[in-house]
Amino acid sequence: MILLEELKKNIERYRELQEITQALEQSAASYIVKVRDQVLKSRDFYEESWATYNLYQKIVFGTSKKKLTSSSAILLISPNQGMYGAMLWRALDELKNQYAKGKADIFIVGKKARALVPEKLFANVKYFDLPEELSLQSLNELITAISKYSNLRLIYPKYISAFEQKIDVKELIVDENLAEPTGEEIKILNRKRYILDPDQLSLEQYFSSAVIGLILFRYFIESLLAYKAAQMIAMKRAHDNASKELETAKFRYSRDHRELIDSRLRELNSSRNIIKQD
Repeated sequence: MILLEELKKNIERYRELQEITQALEQSAASYIVKVRDQVLKSRDFYEESWATYNLYQKIVFGTSKKKLTSSSAILLISPNQGMYGAMLWRALDELKNQYAKGKADIFIVGKKARALVPEKLFANVKYFDLPEELSLQSLNELITAISKYSNLRLIYPKYISAFEQKIDVKELIVDENLAEPTGEEIKILNRKRYILDPDQLSLEQYFSSAVIGLILFRYFIESLLAYKAAQMIAMKRAHDNASKELETAKFRYSRDHRELIDSRLRELNSSRNIIKQD
């Protein structure tokens, strides 16, 4: 039988856990309400931006292009702190899966994934801190590094709803593998008479620094939203579990406390009987 003092401590621990998990759940829910509409409403814009970039690549297909430092990179977005259930582990499993499909330089953003990735698991890993105040400017160093690659696989948690998220993979830069325009596509391009203004080099520099940066920033925002949703679910479950354990501990404390009182009453009663007999 666990001592009553230990049961008292357990009750206090479960109460504290209740409070902590509830606070984290509410914090995550508040963030979701704040960011969700922004992410969902901007999806079409960013998808169209990327479609425009792909169209541009077809327009200039076959012309001389800038040299890129490496062919392929994989970027994993993770949070700095918090408890997210199995979400982060699924992201790490996808990172291993993508790396097995084709060796690439690895970029890991955020403290949580950095702490969980075993040393020497990948040949070439670069770590970036996730800014506490996320902005396009705060990602400049990462954007500059990423824009030098001809192919980027981005691993991030996609927000479906507050209670559903999934790990998704998005290929952002497909310069090397760009297929030559078909005859029909060439007719469409010629009919629309696209004019590159001011010039091709300026456009390439713009797309690398602006469009790719904006799209990358958008995926960071969605990743944080999905991680927060995962945290809300995990904390809800933890809070429910803490509540159940608290009720169990209180029941056991009441039962053992009653048994202790009954035992002492029996002892007193037994002592009285002995005294009466004497």
